[in-house]
Amino acid sequence: MIAFINGNLKTKWADHVEVEVHGIGYEIWVSQLTLQQLPAVHQPIFFKTYLHVREESLQLFGFMDDMERQAFMWLMSVSGIGPKSAMHILSAYAPMTLYQLILKNDIVQLKAISGVGLKTAQQIVLTLKEKVTKFLNTSEKSDLILEARKENPLLTDAIQALLALGFSSGESQIAVEQAMQQLGANARLEEVVRISLKLVRSV
Repeated sequence: MIAFINGNLKTKWADHVEVEVHGIGYEIWVSQLTLQQLPAVHQPIFFKTYLHVREESLQLFGFMDDMERQAFMWLMSVSGIGPKSAMHILSAYAPMTLYQLILKNDIVQLKAISGVGLKTAQQIVLTLKEKVTKFLNTSEKSDLILEARKENPLLTDAIQALLALGFSSGESQIAVEQAMQQLGANARLEEVVRISLKLVRSV
């Protein structure tokens, strides 16, 4: 298993990138949301990864953080969804957005994803709803979300994302607030979570 790749971004394509690590080039498939967050070519890049092994090929999938990789693995556990389909779904919805759709039984939005039909959308909810519920809902998380500033849903969503990854309420709130100060009012959820993860891990 290749857990991560740390190298230089050499080339960007429509659905994958090439990363050089000590003179070796790795082809890594990524979601569209991840592709949008990548630095310019020839810049350092770090991916969490999943190696998909088939008889005829090896495919390496890359993720900006643990949450996207976990969502990918959960989607792969759904009957009828392979790695390319899972990545396609994550190109349509970031993990936290996807989780909210699952909790709401929002079949309409799920089957609106290109390549996801009614049966697959229903299977996603059926297979993952219990996992998502347990993942997001603990007493500590609920208390923190209730106390978070109601006028800023981005703040609460980002804190919930860090809590779901196992960080404490205190370190989650501090990291998210620092990240939002760095990024400004127009920051996206994925950017806030990514910067927050870097901050909380550097403590």
